[in-house]
Amino acid sequence: MKKIVIFGGTLEGRQLVEALFGSDVQLYVCVATYYAATLLPDNDNVEVLVGRLNEEAMEKLFTDIAPDLCLDSTHPYAVEVTENIRRACDKTGLSYIRVVREDDPFREMFYDTHDFSDKVWFVDSVEEAANLLCDTTGNIFITTGSKELEKYCIIPDYENRCIARVLSTPKVMEKCSELGFAGKNIIAMQGPFSMEMNTLMLKEKDAKWLVTKSSGNAGGYREKCEAAMALNVNLVVIGRPEEDSLEVKSLSETLAYVRDLFNLSLQKPVIYLVAMGPGNVNLLTEEAKRVLESADLLMGAKRVLDIWKGRKHRYISYQKDEIINYIKNNPQYHTIALCYSGDIGFCSGAKNMVQALEGYEVHSVSGISSVTYFLNKIHESWEDVTLASCHGKKLDVVKLLKENNQVCVLLGGKDSLKELCSQLENTEYEDVRIILGSRLSYEEEEIIEGNITRFKNREVDSLSIAYFKG
Repeated sequence: MKKIVIFGGTLEGRQLVEALFGSDVQLYVCVATYYAATLLPDNDNVEVLVGRLNEEAMEKLFTDIAPDLCLDSTHPYAVEVTENIRRACDKTGLSYIRVVREDDPFREMFYDTHDFSDKVWFVDSVEEAANLLCDTTGNIFITTGSKELEKYCIIPDYENRCIARVLSTPKVMEKCSELGFAGKNIIAMQGPFSMEMNTLMLKEKDAKWLVTKSSGNAGGYREKCEAAMALNVNLVVIGRPEEDSLEVKSLSETLAYVRDLFNLSLQKPVIYLVAMGPGNVNLLTEEAKRVLESADLLMGAKRVLDIWKGRKHRYISYQKDEIINYIKNNPQYHTIALCYSGDIGFCSGAKNMVQALEGYEVHSVSGISSVTYFLNKIHESWEDVTLASCHGKKLDVVKLLKENNQVCVLLGGKDSLKELCSQLENTEYEDVRIILGSRLSYEEEEIIEGNITRFKNREVDSLSIAYFKG
């Protein structure tokens, strides 16, 4: 049997193990703590080795077990550990791959979607961050761990200004105390943390600055940035060390390489087609919430994914081919939720996805459609209404009203209601009753009633529905 050594108690390390779980490869997984060991699956082909290894101990391990490949998925900032692994592999002739955490696009988002560019500083090291903060005022919330905490001690009045969020181990607590971090200026908790939890902590500590490493989605980086932006807190981002491009692969590239190298057949993921309702998280079904909470990956349009605020890997796309290709090329995910607005049974992209996913185990998770929500709001029974959609097609509303005097339409672009009203002018339906629902279930929900005169020049939000009654 082929053998692989995997280093790292990171999310990427766990995903490597889970993807190769039960395969014809023996895995030796090296983690630093017993806590990290408890997060790994238990199987005959997985042996977990707990404890920190120096270069000499790594060489001995490689000599004793004679593995075929070493995968280094340690933390992006664990530079010294990575160097030890590389040297040990070189000395023993073991093939080595550095598994890197995929880049997070948040740096561009500061400028593309938020007026926040004057509130964020990018630096290359903890030392540079500390020097920058020496010339500032206000409380500083430090989320870069305890390993280099002493470097912040150059900041004037750091004992009162700096709040350190660290792991709750005795050794870490002892170090914090020795450095002068104590009492209310220590938060000892295991992360990663949600955006809401980060926001609460920043408010509680009256922080004016937040220091974070650019550790990617797996490290809770996005949630920290979102909290700082929501509160207009200054953000200091410490960039990642550069990696040797000759040895570096992403998680998906690594799994594809291992699959081909050892001729493995990796298990296909279970896929859920999840109806996300009209937009308010409170209208998600309990089944949908359970799936979203347990899935390894969420996929869908950004607006739909934004309904669920839980910390999850996300892939933003509503294009069928893009989604299928991503699923095929990322075998590290075991359960995937494809998220759709409303219900998957009415004008949904889920209709064509089932056929495209032939060969996968697919489950449907029903939800509340915007149409039924809207009709209930205006006290009309949907069983008496003809349902239609303007999305990507031209609609003959006069013909529909002739067939049934009640029609409910999912509107498309901003001029879609004007187009429907123009069809009704100078017909027997020009006095039709119209009810427009916009941003349904959101805080800014609006439901207004009128006739053609009121709506014929009105632009509408893309999230709108119109009800016509002849």
